[in-house]
Amino acid sequence: MIVDKLAHTTDDPWIWRQAAGDDVEDMIAMSEYYFLNDIAFQTPNRRHYSKNLTLAIVNQYYEPHNCMISVAREKSTGDLLAWTWIVRNEYAWWGSDEMAGVRMAQVALKLSKRTRMRLISQEIDLWETWAKICKVPIIFSTSIRENQQAFLRLHELHGYFVRGNVAYLRVPTTQFVPVDAPSGIITL
Repeated sequence: MIVDKLAHTTDDPWIWRQAAGDDVEDMIAMSEYYFLNDIAFQTPNRRHYSKNLTLAIVNQYYEPHNCMISVAREKSTGDLLAWTWIVRNEYAWWGSDEMAGVRMAQVALKLSKRTRMRLISQEIDLWETWAKICKVPIIFSTSIRENQQAFLRLHELHGYFVRGNVAYLRVPTTQFVPVDAPSGIITL
């Protein structure tokens, strides 16, 4: 399967881990490029974003079942290569199934297209593992980017179904989660 080739291995030149307070500046700097190019309809507020991200990281530490924020850093330099943020307690207006919504899925655009695809695929793996641990039955992901076909196609390769610009996955929450869950996840 294609996505198996994209999975994280110890041979990758990066490591996934839970985000910490000292990651916030780099995470915001990576986001600013996206904001400048993709959300011209709204003015980003760096201080507000920093506060929200910092509070979410603190909350993740104390209540890891509520959200997951993970970063991928290059092993030799420590450079931030990607980060992702997913939260639970989201609901569709028409249903009562709890969902986990992806707030951010970002990669450094300076990386090759293949590396970016691998990192995004690994972010998708992290979401699913976290949702299984937390027993959240549905994940949804969307994009603010104008060109999102490759992003949504990667979701489809992971088993998501796409409606408009939103990808959904029904998570098999009864499956056993392996002890060697990806390193960006807190196992509880």
